[in-house]
Amino acid sequence: MINEILEIASKYVDSAELYYLESTSTPVNFEANKLKSIETKETRGAAIRVIKNGKLGFATTTDLDPSKFNQFVKYAVEASEFGSEVDWNFPTHNIESSNVKMSNHPSVDAMVKTGKEVIDYVKDKEPETLNAVSLNYNSSREIIMNTNGVSGHRERDAVSISLHSQITKDNDMLSIYDGIATNSPELNYIDLSDRILELLKNSKAIFQVNTKSMPVIFTPKAMNSLLIPVEPALSGKAVLKGSSYFTKKLDKKVMDERITIYENPLEGITPTYFDDEGVNTSKKVYIENGILKSFYYDIQTASEAKIKSTGNGFRAGLSGISPSMANFMFSDGDMTFEEMISGIDEGVIIDQLLGAGQGNTLSGAFSLNIALGFLIEKGKVVGRIKDCMIAGNTFEALNDIKNIEKNPRWISGGTRKIPAILFNKMNVVSKNK
Repeated sequence: MINEILEIASKYVDSAELYYLESTSTPVNFEANKLKSIETKETRGAAIRVIKNGKLGFATTTDLDPSKFNQFVKYAVEASEFGSEVDWNFPTHNIESSNVKMSNHPSVDAMVKTGKEVIDYVKDKEPETLNAVSLNYNSSREIIMNTNGVSGHRERDAVSISLHSQITKDNDMLSIYDGIATNSPELNYIDLSDRILELLKNSKAIFQVNTKSMPVIFTPKAMNSLLIPVEPALSGKAVLKGSSYFTKKLDKKVMDERITIYENPLEGITPTYFDDEGVNTSKKVYIENGILKSFYYDIQTASEAKIKSTGNGFRAGLSGISPSMANFMFSDGDMTFEEMISGIDEGVIIDQLLGAGQGNTLSGAFSLNIALGFLIEKGKVVGRIKDCMIAGNTFEALNDIKNIEKNPRWISGGTRKIPAILFNKMNVVSKNK
């Protein structure tokens, strides 16, 4: 099929690339401690890019009837007449295919059983909770080929489990969530459930805090929200536009010297050996010991910058290519989470935030509601805080840290490896005082 489409395209254009995707997703959802739904979702389609007379054309289809191949190619050829001018061609080098398939993927019955076990495990210790559990088995197959001889495929399986526990009492509604992703058929939910249970236990007592600047620990979940401005600032596309916070800061200190931010597409639950343009991926260090070292590019933005693509041309589904990171990884620190807490006389822990990504992400400024936070007094967590906000600037905060946790955790479906971080001072704003 793919060869046939490319053969048709080669009659009309200078070069062409075809991306094929098929995926199956099986979500099993529980709400309010009961099974709500079981679904199977399938996606199958292709995206074609062509270069004709120095212009780029693009088209997608989910109708892969061979009788429609000519029309599919025609749409891309017609689009190239009005497409952007390009001075590059599709890759010519070899790429390495990959297969990360489970030997025995979990059945629907196994996921239903696991969901019930998660709820029973939590309710046994916290009977008042209403629990929502989502389990999803996803299997995908991708193929990239072009008329320059590049050909590669990747097959991936993964399972995700998320748990959302809620307790409502009088005028107080406590809502806690977390999740894990794995490529193992063994659905180990104990660590996930225990994290939620620990947070529930620490939430029993409620405290009000005064507006003040104090030490703040961001858990990996909260750090994921705080770091939202960093990844787009490392994009070569943003640098070319002059919109990146890091514009004209290459080889300069931009963060605390203990911070190293890097990408390693070969780590994590879904290793990625090549991007969606057929360019080989590699480990890249963006910020090393606080010094800005590099940016990431797809073919188009690399051409504009007069450099080679860094293997960061990715797409969401069958959409067009844009530069993005395969994963986001943060350096290890030298202190445990418990050691961070023990050294604080008065401070807060932030685990969940509301409104992240809605502020001025280009500048890094934020003012966010604390959805789940805890008060620390004399080295101990004493209870939950309510009706508070946290305000500051991401980039300034990353220059004012005290400690980094020694064991970063994979979050966001296994795409981001982030530690907890203790900041020297941040502005905690109380809505009541």
